[in-house]
Amino acid sequence: MAEKKNVLIISASGNYGGMEVHILNILEGLHKDFNFFVVCPNGNIVSEYEKYAKVIKLFPKFDIDPIYILKIVRLLRILNISVVHTHELKAGVNGLIAASLLRLPLKISHQHTPISNWQVMSLQKRINALVYRLSVNKLASFEVALTSEIEKQKIKEGIKKEKIMVIPNGISLKTFNFPRKLKIKYRIEMCDKYGINPQNLIAGCISRLTVEKGHNVLIKALREMENAGSLSNIRFLFVGEGELRESLVRMVNSYNLANKVIFTGFVSEEEKVKILASLNIFIFPSLAEGFGIVLIEAMSVGLPCIVSDLPVLKDVAKESVLYFNSGEEKSLKEKVEKMAKSKSLREEFSKKALQQVKKYDIKKFWENYKKLYENTFSIPR
Repeated sequence: MAEKKNVLIISASGNYGGMEVHILNILEGLHKDFNFFVVCPNGNIVSEYEKYAKVIKLFPKFDIDPIYILKIVRLLRILNISVVHTHELKAGVNGLIAASLLRLPLKISHQHTPISNWQVMSLQKRINALVYRLSVNKLASFEVALTSEIEKQKIKEGIKKEKIMVIPNGISLKTFNFPRKLKIKYRIEMCDKYGINPQNLIAGCISRLTVEKGHNVLIKALREMENAGSLSNIRFLFVGEGELRESLVRMVNSYNLANKVIFTGFVSEEEKVKILASLNIFIFPSLAEGFGIVLIEAMSVGLPCIVSDLPVLKDVAKESVLYFNSGEEKSLKEKVEKMAKSKSLREEFSKKALQQVKKYDIKKFWENYKKLYENTFSIPR
């Protein structure tokens, strides 16, 4: 039996989000095939990582941090690492430099959301894109893209086509497949916890409370609905935590929507599943995404979804969701009203979502990463 390879995963975040769940899914599915080590700061997902990997809590203080790089070099030597897999820009650049200093044969980078989609100043975006392009083209063996649309964007950003591997996210479909009685139980439990009348329609948005997730667009759409008198029987759950929490709460209060919008804060994976089972409609108003793993989780529950029309999300969901014009509250208002008024429309999109999400079975995700770490992944052209 061949000795298992040692794989070092490097991330600049230890808190729950799409990227971090992506890493957790890799660890969960492949820990019997590889010895995993994870470098990341402390956070609320670290205890989950530790079920499958040895975690080393480090964080780069600077965009290029010599001390951090030297610590990674030392780890690579001591742990006899064969594969380095970096996630996002800061961890990616520093990790690739460290791995290249030791001439490791397999160096994988993964910028989940293309830099061209970042909600930052134009000059900063251009500088980041330049650093990213140089580090990947010069230092990485491969760059991962989550969809073919993201692959196109990375090529436009200057990443060499031959470097890019397309590996879509995956989820365990059975995790989100509930019998009707369990759904009802979860709904009663969540309604009781968050003070919602079970007779109301419940719409939800699950993500970090950050600029690129578009919560302000949704709140403005809710104000438009309130002014039009179409919000009376709907309640909205904003699930997640982040730097915009206080400003979003102030925004909700200033629009007199506090009796319609509930901020749950951070929730466990178990509670997130219960919340998804409790919703009638899922809303995904992102301004920028690398994939949107929570979207396919919502689809796997059979939720009708209202989604911003970003190219990457259209690539993921195809015709199985209802799209609105990204960043436009009036367009979002119209789609929420349309979905809320029509039970038959909700049932139609529920069926479409359940059919489309079958493409994202976690087993294919694991198979692709196993091939990549073994360096036997082939790129169809």
